[in-house]
Amino acid sequence: MPGADHIGFGTLLFTRPATNGAAQLQNTPVSPGGVIAQGSAKGNELAWISSVGAKSYTIKRATNKDALKVIAANVTDTTYTDSRAKSGVVYRYIVYAANSFGESPGSLPVSVCAGLPPPWTHQDVGAVSAAGSANFDGNVFTLEGAGAGFGGTNDQFQFAFQPFNGDGPMVARFVPQTSSQFSQFGLMMRAAPTSNAACVALLISPVADRNVEAPGWEAQLAVRESLGAATTIRATSERFSEPMVTFGRLTGYCWLKLERVGNRFTAAFSSDGKTWKEVGSATIALQHKLLAGLGASSRSASITTTVWFDHVGAGNSAFTMNSSKHQIKSVAGLRAVKRSTNP
Repeated sequence: MPGADHIGFGTLLFTRPATNGAAQLQNTPVSPGGVIAQGSAKGNELAWISSVGAKSYTIKRATNKDALKVIAANVTDTTYTDSRAKSGVVYRYIVYAANSFGESPGSLPVSVCAGLPPPWTHQDVGAVSAAGSANFDGNVFTLEGAGAGFGGTNDQFQFAFQPFNGDGPMVARFVPQTSSQFSQFGLMMRAAPTSNAACVALLISPVADRNVEAPGWEAQLAVRESLGAATTIRATSERFSEPMVTFGRLTGYCWLKLERVGNRFTAAFSSDGKTWKEVGSATIALQHKLLAGLGASSRSASITTTVWFDHVGAGNSAFTMNSSKHQIKSVAGLRAVKRSTNP
Protein backbone atom coordinates (compact mmCIF):
# COMPACT_ATOMS: atom_id res chain seq x y z
CA MET A 1 0.00 0.00 0.00
CA PRO A 2 1.44 3.42 -0.89
CA GLY A 3 2.27 5.82 1.88
CA ALA A 4 -0.03 8.60 0.67
CA ASP A 5 -3.14 9.67 2.56
CA HIS A 6 -6.25 7.57 2.14
CA ILE A 7 -9.71 7.29 3.67
CA GLY A 8 -8.52 5.07 6.48
CA PHE A 9 -6.45 7.86 8.03
CA GLY A 10 -8.29 10.47 10.02
CA THR A 11 -11.72 9.81 8.52
CA LEU A 12 -14.80 8.66 10.42
CA LEU A 13 -16.30 5.79 8.42
CA PHE A 14 -18.82 4.43 10.92
CA THR A 15 -21.10 5.88 13.58
CA ARG A 16 -23.24 4.31 16.25
CA PRO A 17 -26.94 5.29 16.29
CA ALA A 18 -28.24 7.14 19.32
CA THR A 19 -29.50 4.78 22.00
CA ASN A 20 -33.26 4.38 21.98
CA GLY A 21 -34.65 4.35 25.50
CA ALA A 22 -36.80 1.33 24.65
CA ALA A 23 -33.97 -0.66 23.10
CA GLN A 24 -32.08 -2.94 25.43
CA LEU A 25 -29.12 -5.19 24.71
CA GLN A 26 -30.21 -8.78 25.26
CA ASN A 27 -26.80 -10.41 25.52
CA THR A 28 -23.34 -9.90 26.95
CA PRO A 29 -21.39 -6.88 25.69
CA VAL A 30 -18.58 -7.17 23.20
CA SER A 31 -14.95 -6.87 24.24
CA PRO A 32 -13.75 -3.34 25.04
CA GLY A 33 -11.82 -1.84 22.13
CA GLY A 34 -9.13 0.75 21.66
CA VAL A 35 -7.40 0.10 24.99
CA ILE A 36 -4.57 2.57 25.50
CA ALA A 37 -1.95 2.37 28.27
CA GLN A 38 0.19 5.30 29.38
CA GLY A 39 2.95 4.64 31.89
CA SER A 40 4.62 6.84 34.48
CA ALA A 41 6.60 6.36 37.67
CA LYS A 42 3.40 7.16 39.61
CA GLY A 43 1.30 4.48 37.93
CA ASN A 44 -0.18 3.26 34.66
CA GLU A 45 -3.22 4.95 33.14
CA LEU A 46 -5.65 2.90 31.02
CA ALA A 47 -8.42 4.19 28.76
CA TRP A 48 -10.73 2.35 26.36
CA ILE A 49 -13.82 2.72 24.17
CA SER A 50 -17.05 1.87 25.94
CA SER A 51 -18.80 -1.38 25.01
CA VAL A 52 -22.48 -1.11 24.05
CA GLY A 53 -24.63 -2.34 26.90
CA ALA A 54 -21.78 -2.59 29.40
CA LYS A 55 -22.64 -1.74 33.01
CA SER A 56 -19.14 -2.18 34.45
CA TYR A 57 -15.61 -3.27 33.63
CA THR A 58 -13.01 -5.57 35.16
CA ILE A 59 -9.26 -5.03 34.73
CA LYS A 60 -6.76 -7.87 34.96
CA ARG A 61 -2.99 -7.46 35.13
CA ALA A 62 0.07 -9.67 34.82
CA THR A 63 3.81 -9.60 34.45
CA ASN A 64 5.55 -12.14 32.26
CA LYS A 65 6.20 -14.34 35.29
CA ASP A 66 2.72 -14.16 36.80
CA ALA A 67 -0.76 -15.24 35.73
CA LEU A 68 -3.47 -12.66 35.13
CA LYS A 69 -5.08 -11.37 38.30
CA VAL A 70 -8.04 -9.07 38.85
CA ILE A 71 -6.84 -5.69 40.10
CA ALA A 72 -10.14 -3.80 39.73
CA ALA A 73 -13.79 -4.81 39.37
CA ASN A 74 -17.10 -2.97 38.96
CA VAL A 75 -15.36 -0.05 37.29
CA THR A 76 -18.08 2.15 35.78
CA ASP A 77 -15.82 4.60 33.94
CA THR A 78 -13.80 3.89 30.78
CA THR A 79 -10.54 4.87 32.47
CA TYR A 80 -8.52 3.33 35.26
CA THR A 81 -5.23 4.23 36.98
CA ASP A 82 -3.12 1.40 38.35
CA SER A 83 -1.43 3.27 41.17
CA ARG A 84 0.00 0.03 42.60
CA ALA A 85 2.22 -0.64 39.58
CA LYS A 86 5.88 -0.91 40.55
CA SER A 87 8.22 1.54 38.86
CA GLY A 88 10.34 0.05 36.08
CA VAL A 89 8.19 -3.10 35.68
CA VAL A 90 6.38 -3.99 32.44
CA TYR A 91 2.75 -5.05 32.96
CA ARG A 92 0.20 -6.58 30.60
CA TYR A 93 -3.44 -5.47 30.96
CA ILE A 94 -6.73 -6.93 29.69
CA VAL A 95 -10.14 -5.25 30.14
CA TYR A 96 -13.48 -7.08 30.33
CA ALA A 97 -17.01 -5.60 30.01
CA ALA A 98 -20.01 -6.95 31.90
CA ASN A 99 -23.75 -6.55 32.32
CA SER A 100 -26.58 -8.61 33.78
CA PHE A 101 -26.18 -11.22 31.01
CA GLY A 102 -22.52 -11.93 31.75
CA GLU A 103 -18.97 -10.88 30.95
CA SER A 104 -17.41 -10.24 27.57
CA PRO A 105 -14.23 -11.87 26.27
CA GLY A 106 -11.14 -9.93 27.17
CA SER A 107 -9.84 -7.00 25.15
CA LEU A 108 -6.65 -7.28 23.18
CA PRO A 109 -3.82 -7.09 25.74
CA VAL A 110 -1.77 -3.93 26.07
CA SER A 111 1.59 -3.67 27.81
CA VAL A 112 3.34 -0.72 29.39
CA CYS A 113 6.14 -0.03 31.83
CA ALA A 114 5.54 2.01 34.97
CA GLY A 115 8.11 4.62 34.06
CA LEU A 116 11.09 3.57 31.96
CA PRO A 117 13.17 0.49 32.86
CA PRO A 118 16.30 1.37 34.86
CA PRO A 119 18.69 2.97 34.13
CA TRP A 120 16.60 4.79 31.51
CA THR A 121 14.93 8.12 32.23
CA HIS A 122 13.42 10.89 30.11
CA GLN A 123 12.69 14.60 30.06
CA ASP A 124 11.91 17.51 27.77
CA VAL A 125 15.03 19.38 26.73
CA GLY A 126 14.77 23.10 26.07
CA ALA A 127 11.80 25.45 26.35
CA VAL A 128 9.05 23.34 24.76
CA SER A 129 5.46 24.63 24.98
CA ALA A 130 3.82 21.19 24.96
CA ALA A 131 5.03 18.58 27.42
CA GLY A 132 6.42 15.36 25.96
CA SER A 133 6.52 11.81 27.28
CA ALA A 134 8.29 8.48 26.87
CA ASN A 135 6.86 4.98 27.35
CA PHE A 136 8.10 1.42 27.00
CA ASP A 137 5.87 -1.64 26.45
CA GLY A 138 8.50 -4.36 26.72
CA ASN A 139 9.56 -4.06 23.08
CA VAL A 140 8.96 -0.53 21.80
CA PHE A 141 9.99 2.88 23.11
CA THR A 142 7.33 5.49 22.30
CA LEU A 143 8.48 9.11 22.42
CA GLU A 144 6.10 12.05 22.17
CA GLY A 145 7.85 15.36 21.70
CA ALA A 146 7.34 18.94 20.62
CA GLY A 147 9.81 21.76 20.15
CA ALA A 148 11.92 23.28 17.39
CA GLY A 149 14.21 20.27 17.08
CA PHE A 150 17.99 20.01 16.93
CA GLY A 151 20.12 22.90 15.74
CA GLY A 152 21.51 26.34 16.41
CA THR A 153 22.75 26.90 19.94
CA ASN A 154 19.69 25.49 21.75
CA ASP A 155 17.72 22.30 21.16
CA GLN A 156 14.07 21.52 21.94
CA PHE A 157 12.94 17.89 22.03
CA GLN A 158 11.91 14.91 24.17
CA PHE A 159 14.92 12.86 25.30
CA ALA A 160 14.92 9.27 26.65
CA PHE A 161 18.41 8.31 27.77
CA GLN A 162 20.72 6.26 29.95
CA PRO A 163 24.34 6.71 31.13
CA PHE A 164 26.98 5.84 28.55
CA ASN A 165 30.62 5.43 29.51
CA GLY A 166 33.60 5.13 27.19
CA ASP A 167 33.46 3.58 23.74
CA GLY A 168 30.79 1.57 21.98
CA PRO A 169 27.79 1.72 19.69
CA MET A 170 24.22 2.77 20.12
CA VAL A 171 21.60 1.24 17.85
CA ALA A 172 17.84 1.49 17.37
CA ARG A 173 15.28 0.73 14.71
CA PHE A 174 12.72 3.36 13.74
CA VAL A 175 9.26 1.77 13.51
CA PRO A 176 7.11 3.52 10.87
CA GLN A 177 3.82 5.05 11.97
CA THR A 178 1.52 7.90 10.98
CA SER A 179 3.37 11.01 12.10
CA SER A 180 4.11 14.63 11.24
CA GLN A 181 5.91 15.32 7.98
CA PHE A 182 8.04 17.85 9.87
CA SER A 183 9.30 15.49 12.59
CA GLN A 184 12.98 15.16 13.43
CA PHE A 185 14.29 12.29 15.54
CA GLY A 186 17.12 9.84 16.06
CA LEU A 187 20.05 8.80 18.27
CA MET A 188 22.14 11.08 20.44
CA MET A 189 25.19 11.06 22.69
CA ARG A 190 25.05 14.16 24.87
CA ALA A 191 27.14 15.71 27.65
CA ALA A 192 24.05 16.79 29.63
CA PRO A 193 20.24 16.97 29.26
CA THR A 194 20.39 20.73 28.72
CA SER A 195 19.43 22.57 25.55
CA ASN A 196 22.93 23.85 24.73
CA ALA A 197 25.01 20.82 25.75
CA ALA A 198 27.80 19.44 23.59
CA CYS A 199 26.51 16.47 21.63
CA VAL A 200 26.68 14.24 18.57
CA ALA A 201 23.44 13.10 16.95
CA LEU A 202 22.32 10.88 14.09
CA LEU A 203 19.00 12.31 12.96
CA ILE A 204 16.31 11.39 10.48
CA SER A 205 15.20 14.74 9.07
CA PRO A 206 12.81 15.90 6.36
CA VAL A 207 14.19 17.96 3.49
CA ALA A 208 11.73 20.33 1.86
CA ASP A 209 10.89 19.65 -1.77
CA ARG A 210 8.34 21.32 -4.02
CA ASN A 211 5.53 19.71 -2.00
CA VAL A 212 6.03 20.53 1.67
CA GLU A 213 3.71 17.66 2.65
CA ALA A 214 5.83 15.16 0.73
CA PRO A 215 9.43 15.98 1.74
CA GLY A 216 12.55 14.04 1.04
CA TRP A 217 14.08 12.25 4.03
CA GLU A 218 17.73 11.74 4.91
CA ALA A 219 20.03 10.85 7.80
CA GLN A 220 22.17 13.69 9.19
CA LEU A 221 25.22 13.62 11.43
CA ALA A 222 24.90 16.73 13.64
CA VAL A 223 27.58 17.99 16.07
CA ARG A 224 27.77 20.65 18.78
CA GLU A 225 31.43 20.68 19.80
CA SER A 226 31.13 22.53 23.10
CA LEU A 227 28.63 24.03 25.52
CA GLY A 228 26.62 26.77 23.80
CA ALA A 229 28.29 26.37 20.39
CA ALA A 230 26.30 26.34 17.16
CA THR A 231 25.31 22.96 15.77
CA THR A 232 26.81 21.94 12.44
CA ILE A 233 25.75 19.21 10.03
CA ARG A 234 28.94 17.25 9.33
CA ALA A 235 27.48 14.73 6.87
CA THR A 236 24.22 13.70 5.22
CA SER A 237 23.13 10.45 3.65
CA GLU A 238 21.63 9.90 0.27
CA ARG A 239 17.89 10.54 0.14
CA PHE A 240 15.95 7.60 1.54
CA SER A 241 14.11 5.49 -1.01
CA GLU A 242 11.80 2.49 -0.92
CA PRO A 243 11.15 0.61 1.26
CA MET A 244 11.98 3.27 3.87
CA VAL A 245 10.17 6.10 2.03
CA THR A 246 7.20 5.95 -0.35
CA PHE A 247 5.56 9.07 -1.82
CA GLY A 248 7.24 11.29 0.77
CA ARG A 249 6.11 9.15 3.72
CA LEU A 250 8.29 7.16 6.10
CA THR A 251 6.72 3.79 5.37
CA GLY A 252 9.55 1.36 6.16
CA TYR A 253 11.82 0.41 9.03
CA CYS A 254 15.11 2.27 9.35
CA TRP A 255 17.99 1.10 11.54
CA LEU A 256 20.29 3.76 13.00
CA LYS A 257 23.76 3.26 14.51
CA LEU A 258 25.97 5.82 16.23
CA GLU A 259 29.32 4.55 17.51
CA ARG A 260 32.05 6.17 19.57
CA VAL A 261 35.70 5.10 19.52
CA GLY A 262 37.78 7.59 21.45
CA ASN A 263 36.99 11.01 20.06
CA ARG A 264 35.67 9.66 16.77
CA PHE A 265 31.94 9.25 16.21
CA THR A 266 30.66 7.31 13.21
CA ALA A 267 27.06 7.22 11.96
CA ALA A 268 25.35 4.67 9.70
CA PHE A 269 21.85 3.56 8.68
CA SER A 270 20.27 0.44 7.22
CA SER A 271 16.91 -0.67 5.87
CA ASP A 272 17.30 -4.23 7.16
CA GLY A 273 19.88 -4.19 9.98
CA LYS A 274 22.29 -6.23 7.88
CA THR A 275 23.65 -3.98 5.14
CA TRP A 276 24.81 -0.67 6.58
CA LYS A 277 25.55 2.60 4.76
CA GLU A 278 27.88 5.04 6.46
CA VAL A 279 26.55 8.58 6.79
CA GLY A 280 29.86 10.03 7.94
CA SER A 281 32.10 10.57 10.94
CA ALA A 282 33.29 13.42 13.13
CA THR A 283 36.13 13.90 15.60
CA ILE A 284 35.07 15.78 18.71
CA ALA A 285 36.56 15.76 22.21
CA LEU A 286 33.58 14.93 24.42
CA GLN A 287 33.85 13.84 28.05
CA HIS A 288 34.18 10.16 28.91
CA LYS A 289 30.77 9.92 30.59
CA LEU A 290 27.84 10.85 28.35
CA LEU A 291 24.11 10.35 28.09
CA ALA A 292 23.05 8.17 25.17
CA GLY A 293 19.49 7.90 24.01
CA LEU A 294 16.59 8.65 21.72
CA GLY A 295 15.32 12.09 20.75
CA ALA A 296 12.10 13.20 19.08
CA SER A 297 10.75 16.60 18.07
CA SER A 298 7.72 17.72 16.07
CA ARG A 299 9.52 20.93 15.10
CA SER A 300 6.41 22.74 16.25
CA ALA A 301 6.28 24.82 19.41
CA SER A 302 2.91 23.64 20.72
CA ILE A 303 2.12 20.36 18.92
CA THR A 304 3.73 17.03 19.74
CA THR A 305 4.58 14.17 17.41
CA THR A 306 4.95 10.48 18.26
CA VAL A 307 7.92 8.33 17.24
CA TRP A 308 8.49 4.62 17.89
CA PHE A 309 11.82 2.78 18.29
CA ASP A 310 12.54 -0.89 18.96
CA HIS A 311 15.70 -3.06 19.14
CA VAL A 312 17.29 -0.33 21.24
CA GLY A 313 20.78 -0.91 22.61
CA ALA A 314 23.59 1.25 23.95
CA GLY A 315 27.18 0.62 24.96
CA ASN A 316 27.90 -3.08 25.31
CA SER A 317 24.29 -4.10 25.89
CA ALA A 318 21.02 -4.22 24.00
CA PHE A 319 17.42 -4.40 25.13
CA THR A 320 15.64 -7.56 24.03
CA MET A 321 12.67 -7.08 26.31
CA ASN A 322 9.82 -9.52 26.08
CA SER A 323 9.03 -9.60 29.77
CA SER A 324 8.82 -7.48 32.86
CA LYS A 325 12.54 -8.03 33.43
CA HIS A 326 14.87 -6.70 30.75
CA GLN A 327 17.39 -9.20 29.53
CA ILE A 328 20.74 -7.77 28.48
CA LYS A 329 22.74 -9.36 25.71
CA SER A 330 26.19 -8.39 24.46
CA VAL A 331 26.24 -6.50 21.19
CA ALA A 332 29.95 -6.64 20.57
CA GLY A 333 30.20 -5.03 17.16
CA LEU A 334 26.36 -5.21 17.07
CA ARG A 335 26.62 -8.87 16.14
CA ALA A 336 24.09 -9.91 18.78
CA VAL A 337 21.52 -7.22 18.10
CA LYS A 338 18.25 -8.78 16.97
CA ARG A 339 17.96 -8.00 13.27
CA SER A 340 14.59 -9.34 12.25
CA THR A 341 12.78 -7.04 9.86
CA ASN A 342 9.41 -8.15 11.18
CA PRO A 343 7.53 -5.78 13.48
